[in-house]
Amino acid sequence: MQRITFFLCATMLVAFAEAQTLVDTAFDASVDDPLFSDGEGPLVLFDEGHNNWHTASGRYAPAADVLRNDGFRVAVHGGEFSARSVADASVLIVVSPIEDGIARAIADGIDPEEIASWPLPVPSAYSPQEIDVLVDWVRGGGALMLIVDYMPLAGMSAELAAAFGVHLADGYAYDGNGENEPIFTRAEGSLRSHAVTDGRGPGERIESVRTFGGTAFLVPYGAEPLMLFGAGAEIVLPDVIPPPDTPPPADAPRHLIEGWAQGAVLEVGRGRLALFGEHAAFTAQRFPNGGVTGMNHPSATGNKQLLLNVVRWLAGAL
Repeated sequence: MQRITFFLCATMLVAFAEAQTLVDTAFDASVDDPLFSDGEGPLVLFDEGHNNWHTASGRYAPAADVLRNDGFRVAVHGGEFSARSVADASVLIVVSPIEDGIARAIADGIDPEEIASWPLPVPSAYSPQEIDVLVDWVRGGGALMLIVDYMPLAGMSAELAAAFGVHLADGYAYDGNGENEPIFTRAEGSLRSHAVTDGRGPGERIESVRTFGGTAFLVPYGAEPLMLFGAGAEIVLPDVIPPPDTPPPADAPRHLIEGWAQGAVLEVGRGRLALFGEHAAFTAQRFPNGGVTGMNHPSATGNKQLLLNVVRWLAGAL
Protein backbone atom coordinates (compact mmCIF):
# COMPACT_ATOMS: atom_id res chain seq x y z
CA MET A 1 0.00 0.00 0.00
CA GLN A 2 2.83 2.40 0.73
CA ARG A 3 3.85 2.44 -2.91
CA ILE A 4 0.51 3.70 -4.16
CA THR A 5 0.58 7.07 -5.88
CA PHE A 6 -2.88 8.52 -5.35
CA PHE A 7 -3.84 11.17 -7.82
CA LEU A 8 -7.10 9.88 -6.62
CA CYS A 9 -9.99 11.86 -7.36
CA ALA A 10 -8.62 12.94 -10.58
CA THR A 11 -12.13 14.26 -10.78
CA MET A 12 -11.78 16.33 -7.66
CA LEU A 13 -8.28 17.65 -7.98
CA VAL A 14 -8.06 18.92 -11.52
CA ALA A 15 -6.39 22.18 -10.59
CA PHE A 16 -4.03 20.45 -8.16
CA ALA A 17 -2.97 17.81 -10.65
CA GLU A 18 -2.55 20.35 -13.42
CA ALA A 19 0.05 22.02 -11.24
CA GLN A 20 1.75 18.71 -10.47
CA THR A 21 2.04 17.14 -13.93
CA LEU A 22 3.05 18.53 -17.28
CA VAL A 23 3.08 16.99 -20.73
CA ASP A 24 6.59 15.73 -21.40
CA THR A 25 7.60 17.80 -24.42
CA ALA A 26 10.77 15.71 -24.75
CA PHE A 27 8.80 12.52 -25.33
CA ASP A 28 9.65 10.83 -28.62
CA ALA A 29 6.33 10.51 -30.45
CA SER A 30 7.92 9.43 -33.73
CA VAL A 31 6.88 6.25 -35.54
CA ASP A 32 9.62 4.28 -37.28
CA ASP A 33 7.42 2.61 -39.88
CA PRO A 34 4.16 4.57 -40.25
CA LEU A 35 1.20 2.57 -41.43
CA PHE A 36 -0.27 5.42 -43.46
CA SER A 37 1.03 8.33 -45.47
CA ASP A 38 0.96 11.59 -43.56
CA GLY A 39 -2.63 12.61 -42.85
CA GLU A 40 -4.14 9.97 -45.14
CA GLY A 41 -5.14 7.42 -42.52
CA PRO A 42 -8.55 6.83 -40.93
CA LEU A 43 -10.16 9.53 -38.81
CA VAL A 44 -9.62 9.20 -35.05
CA LEU A 45 -11.79 11.33 -32.78
CA PHE A 46 -10.81 12.14 -29.20
CA ASP A 47 -13.77 12.90 -26.96
CA GLU A 48 -13.49 16.30 -25.28
CA GLY A 49 -17.19 16.80 -24.68
CA HIS A 50 -17.59 15.01 -21.35
CA ASN A 51 -15.30 16.91 -18.97
CA ASN A 52 -12.63 14.36 -19.86
CA TRP A 53 -9.66 13.99 -17.55
CA HIS A 54 -7.38 13.38 -20.56
CA THR A 55 -7.81 15.11 -23.91
CA ALA A 56 -5.91 15.30 -27.19
CA SER A 57 -5.21 18.95 -26.49
CA GLY A 58 -4.19 18.26 -22.89
CA ARG A 59 -2.55 15.32 -21.14
CA TYR A 60 -3.18 12.98 -24.08
CA ALA A 61 -1.38 15.24 -26.55
CA PRO A 62 1.52 12.72 -26.72
CA ALA A 63 -0.92 9.96 -27.69
CA ALA A 64 -2.48 12.17 -30.34
CA ASP A 65 0.99 12.99 -31.69
CA VAL A 66 1.93 9.31 -31.93
CA LEU A 67 -1.22 8.60 -33.93
CA ARG A 68 -0.67 11.58 -36.22
CA ASN A 69 2.87 10.35 -36.86
CA ASP A 70 1.37 7.01 -37.91
CA GLY A 71 -0.65 8.86 -40.53
CA PHE A 72 -4.02 8.91 -38.75
CA ARG A 73 -6.16 12.00 -39.05
CA VAL A 74 -6.81 13.19 -35.49
CA ALA A 75 -9.67 15.49 -34.52
CA VAL A 76 -11.71 16.39 -31.45
CA HIS A 77 -15.33 15.51 -30.65
CA GLY A 78 -17.19 18.10 -28.60
CA GLY A 79 -20.63 17.92 -27.03
CA GLU A 80 -22.92 14.93 -26.70
CA PHE A 81 -22.63 11.87 -28.89
CA SER A 82 -25.13 11.50 -31.68
CA ALA A 83 -25.36 9.24 -34.70
CA ARG A 84 -24.38 12.18 -36.87
CA SER A 85 -21.46 13.35 -34.71
CA VAL A 86 -19.63 10.00 -34.86
CA ALA A 87 -20.69 8.93 -38.34
CA ASP A 88 -17.44 9.86 -40.09
CA ALA A 89 -15.08 8.53 -37.44
CA SER A 90 -13.21 5.27 -37.84
CA VAL A 91 -12.08 5.24 -34.19
CA LEU A 92 -13.43 7.12 -31.18
CA ILE A 93 -11.17 7.42 -28.13
CA VAL A 94 -12.78 8.31 -24.81
CA VAL A 95 -10.58 8.82 -21.74
CA SER A 96 -11.93 9.15 -18.19
CA PRO A 97 -15.06 11.25 -18.71
CA ILE A 98 -16.60 13.05 -15.75
CA GLU A 99 -20.33 13.38 -15.14
CA ASP A 100 -21.66 16.94 -15.52
CA GLY A 101 -22.93 17.33 -11.96
CA ILE A 102 -19.62 16.26 -10.47
CA ALA A 103 -17.75 18.50 -12.90
CA ARG A 104 -19.88 21.47 -11.82
CA ALA A 105 -19.20 20.68 -8.18
CA ILE A 106 -15.48 20.73 -8.90
CA ALA A 107 -15.74 24.01 -10.77
CA ASP A 108 -17.65 25.56 -7.87
CA GLY A 109 -15.01 24.37 -5.40
CA ILE A 110 -15.54 21.45 -3.08
CA ASP A 111 -14.25 20.64 0.36
CA PRO A 112 -12.18 17.44 -0.04
CA GLU A 113 -13.72 16.09 3.16
CA GLU A 114 -17.12 16.19 1.46
CA ILE A 115 -16.02 13.66 -1.11
CA ALA A 116 -16.66 10.74 1.23
CA SER A 117 -20.29 11.81 1.54
CA TRP A 118 -20.95 11.47 -2.19
CA PRO A 119 -23.35 8.62 -2.84
CA LEU A 120 -22.25 5.48 -4.63
CA PRO A 121 -22.52 4.36 -7.32
CA VAL A 122 -21.42 7.58 -8.98
CA PRO A 123 -23.61 8.71 -11.87
CA SER A 124 -22.80 7.86 -15.47
CA ALA A 125 -20.91 10.41 -17.55
CA TYR A 126 -23.14 9.48 -20.48
CA SER A 127 -26.87 9.73 -20.92
CA PRO A 128 -28.78 6.56 -21.82
CA GLN A 129 -29.32 8.04 -25.28
CA GLU A 130 -25.59 8.51 -25.80
CA ILE A 131 -24.89 4.95 -24.71
CA ASP A 132 -27.44 3.71 -27.24
CA VAL A 133 -25.76 5.81 -29.94
CA LEU A 134 -22.33 4.38 -29.21
CA VAL A 135 -23.53 0.77 -29.03
CA ASP A 136 -25.39 1.12 -32.33
CA TRP A 137 -22.41 2.85 -33.93
CA VAL A 138 -19.97 0.13 -32.86
CA ARG A 139 -22.31 -2.67 -33.90
CA GLY A 140 -22.62 -0.99 -37.29
CA GLY A 141 -18.86 -0.90 -37.86
CA GLY A 142 -17.46 1.79 -35.58
CA ALA A 143 -14.56 1.27 -33.19
CA LEU A 144 -14.39 2.55 -29.62
CA MET A 145 -11.37 2.77 -27.34
CA LEU A 146 -12.62 3.34 -23.80
CA ILE A 147 -9.93 4.16 -21.23
CA VAL A 148 -10.81 4.63 -17.56
CA ASP A 149 -9.05 4.67 -14.21
CA TYR A 150 -9.70 3.88 -10.57
CA MET A 151 -12.51 5.12 -8.36
CA PRO A 152 -14.54 7.18 -9.07
CA LEU A 153 -13.56 7.50 -12.75
CA ALA A 154 -14.38 3.88 -13.54
CA GLY A 155 -17.81 4.27 -12.01
CA MET A 156 -18.73 7.06 -14.40
CA SER A 157 -18.07 4.75 -17.39
CA ALA A 158 -19.52 1.56 -15.87
CA GLU A 159 -22.90 1.85 -17.59
CA LEU A 160 -21.31 2.26 -21.00
CA ALA A 161 -19.04 -0.73 -20.38
CA ALA A 162 -22.01 -2.79 -19.19
CA ALA A 163 -23.81 -2.08 -22.46
CA PHE A 164 -21.04 -4.11 -24.11
CA GLY A 165 -21.24 -6.87 -21.50
CA VAL A 166 -18.20 -5.71 -19.50
CA HIS A 167 -18.30 -5.61 -15.70
CA LEU A 168 -16.11 -2.63 -14.82
CA ALA A 169 -15.23 -2.40 -11.12
CA ASP A 170 -15.18 1.05 -9.52
CA GLY A 171 -12.20 0.34 -7.31
CA TYR A 172 -8.43 -0.08 -7.11
CA ALA A 173 -6.59 -3.04 -8.61
CA TYR A 174 -3.43 -4.64 -7.20
CA ASP A 175 -1.39 -7.45 -8.66
CA GLY A 176 -0.38 -10.57 -6.73
CA ASN A 177 2.59 -8.71 -5.23
CA GLY A 178 0.39 -5.95 -3.83
CA GLU A 179 1.59 -3.48 -6.46
CA ASN A 180 -0.79 -1.03 -8.07
CA GLU A 181 1.63 -0.22 -10.91
CA PRO A 182 2.02 -3.69 -12.42
CA ILE A 183 4.07 -4.75 -15.43
CA PHE A 184 2.26 -7.24 -17.66
CA THR A 185 4.71 -9.49 -19.50
CA ARG A 186 4.49 -12.03 -22.27
CA ALA A 187 7.08 -14.19 -20.53
CA GLU A 188 4.92 -14.55 -17.41
CA GLY A 189 1.69 -14.96 -19.36
CA SER A 190 0.02 -11.80 -18.06
CA LEU A 191 0.40 -10.17 -21.50
CA ARG A 192 -1.45 -12.35 -23.98
CA SER A 193 -0.70 -13.06 -27.61
CA HIS A 194 -3.07 -11.30 -30.03
CA ALA A 195 -2.79 -9.26 -33.21
CA VAL A 196 -2.66 -6.22 -30.92
CA THR A 197 0.35 -7.48 -28.97
CA ASP A 198 2.05 -9.26 -31.91
CA GLY A 199 1.90 -6.37 -34.39
CA ARG A 200 2.98 -6.70 -38.02
CA GLY A 201 6.26 -8.38 -37.22
CA PRO A 202 9.10 -8.72 -34.71
CA GLY A 203 9.69 -4.97 -34.55
CA GLU A 204 6.12 -4.40 -33.35
CA ARG A 205 5.84 -7.39 -31.05
CA ILE A 206 5.22 -6.25 -27.48
CA GLU A 207 6.95 -8.06 -24.63
CA SER A 208 5.74 -5.97 -21.68
CA VAL A 209 3.35 -3.14 -20.76
CA ARG A 210 3.37 -1.07 -17.59
CA THR A 211 0.37 0.59 -16.02
CA PHE A 212 0.26 3.19 -13.26
CA GLY A 213 -2.69 2.30 -11.04
CA GLY A 214 -6.20 1.78 -12.31
CA THR A 215 -8.96 -0.75 -11.91
CA ALA A 216 -9.91 -4.15 -13.32
CA PHE A 217 -12.83 -5.62 -15.21
CA LEU A 218 -14.47 -8.88 -16.22
CA VAL A 219 -14.93 -9.40 -19.94
CA PRO A 220 -17.82 -11.21 -21.60
CA TYR A 221 -17.63 -14.44 -23.57
CA GLY A 222 -15.92 -13.81 -26.89
CA ALA A 223 -13.71 -10.97 -25.66
CA GLU A 224 -9.95 -11.40 -25.84
CA PRO A 225 -8.05 -10.19 -22.78
CA LEU A 226 -4.66 -8.61 -23.44
CA MET A 227 -3.50 -7.82 -19.90
CA LEU A 228 -4.53 -10.26 -17.18
CA PHE A 229 -4.17 -10.22 -13.41
CA GLY A 230 -2.73 -13.39 -11.93
CA ALA A 231 -2.90 -15.30 -8.67
CA GLY A 232 -3.26 -13.18 -5.55
CA ALA A 233 -4.40 -10.05 -7.40
CA GLU A 234 -7.11 -8.06 -5.60
CA ILE A 235 -9.65 -5.34 -6.24
CA VAL A 236 -10.33 -2.96 -3.36
CA LEU A 237 -13.89 -1.60 -3.38
CA PRO A 238 -14.37 1.13 -0.76
CA ASP A 239 -17.88 1.92 0.43
CA VAL A 240 -17.09 5.63 0.11
CA ILE A 241 -14.76 7.67 -2.09
CA PRO A 242 -11.51 8.22 -0.16
CA PRO A 243 -10.33 11.81 0.31
CA PRO A 244 -7.76 13.07 -2.19
CA ASP A 245 -4.19 11.82 -1.94
CA THR A 246 -5.32 9.11 0.46
CA PRO A 247 -5.19 5.32 0.02
CA PRO A 248 -8.43 3.36 0.26
CA PRO A 249 -9.34 2.41 3.83
CA ALA A 250 -7.51 -0.61 5.19
CA ASP A 251 -10.84 -2.23 6.07
CA ALA A 252 -12.38 -1.68 2.62
CA PRO A 253 -13.80 -4.83 1.02
CA ARG A 254 -11.32 -6.80 -1.07
CA HIS A 255 -11.92 -9.48 -3.66
CA LEU A 256 -9.56 -11.77 -5.54
CA ILE A 257 -9.42 -10.98 -9.25
CA GLU A 258 -7.24 -13.65 -10.80
CA GLY A 259 -8.27 -13.77 -14.47
CA TRP A 260 -9.69 -10.26 -14.50
CA ALA A 261 -8.31 -7.89 -17.12
CA GLN A 262 -6.85 -4.42 -17.30
CA GLY A 263 -6.83 -4.46 -21.08
CA ALA A 264 -9.02 -6.36 -23.54
CA VAL A 265 -10.51 -6.22 -27.03
CA LEU A 266 -13.86 -7.38 -28.32
CA GLU A 267 -15.56 -7.62 -31.69
CA VAL A 268 -19.12 -6.32 -31.49
CA GLY A 269 -21.29 -6.89 -34.54
CA ARG A 270 -19.33 -5.34 -37.43
CA GLY A 271 -17.34 -3.11 -35.07
CA ARG A 272 -14.70 -3.32 -32.39
CA LEU A 273 -14.14 -2.28 -28.78
CA ALA A 274 -10.90 -1.88 -26.82
CA LEU A 275 -11.08 -1.27 -23.09
CA PHE A 276 -8.32 -0.32 -20.67
CA GLY A 277 -8.66 0.14 -16.92
CA GLU A 278 -5.78 2.62 -16.47
CA HIS A 279 -5.31 5.91 -18.26
CA ALA A 280 -1.72 7.04 -17.61
CA ALA A 281 -0.32 4.14 -19.66
CA PHE A 282 -0.89 6.13 -22.86
CA THR A 283 0.22 9.54 -21.63
CA ALA A 284 3.73 10.97 -21.32
CA GLN A 285 3.90 13.27 -18.31
CA ARG A 286 6.58 14.61 -16.04
CA PHE A 287 6.53 15.91 -12.49
CA PRO A 288 8.36 18.93 -11.04
CA ASN A 289 10.69 16.56 -9.17
CA GLY A 290 11.83 14.99 -12.44
CA GLY A 291 9.70 11.85 -12.25
CA VAL A 292 7.78 10.65 -15.28
CA THR A 293 4.69 8.57 -15.88
CA GLY A 294 3.30 7.00 -19.01
CA MET A 295 4.87 6.02 -22.31
CA ASN A 296 8.02 7.94 -21.35
CA HIS A 297 8.69 5.80 -18.26
CA PRO A 298 11.84 3.65 -18.58
CA SER A 299 9.93 0.47 -17.74
CA ALA A 300 7.01 1.20 -20.08
CA THR A 301 8.91 -0.13 -23.07
CA GLY A 302 5.90 -1.51 -24.92
CA ASN A 303 3.31 1.16 -24.14
CA LYS A 304 3.76 3.34 -27.23
CA GLN A 305 3.66 0.33 -29.53
CA LEU A 306 0.56 -0.92 -27.73
CA LEU A 307 -1.20 2.37 -28.44
CA LEU A 308 -0.30 2.11 -32.12
CA ASN A 309 -1.31 -1.53 -32.39
CA VAL A 310 -4.63 -1.03 -30.60
CA VAL A 311 -5.73 1.88 -32.77
CA ARG A 312 -4.55 0.12 -35.93
CA TRP A 313 -6.56 -2.96 -34.92
CA LEU A 314 -9.61 -0.86 -34.13
CA ALA A 315 -9.34 0.79 -37.55
CA GLY A 316 -9.21 -2.64 -39.21
CA ALA A 317 -5.66 -2.09 -40.43
CA LEU A 318 -3.92 -4.76 -38.32
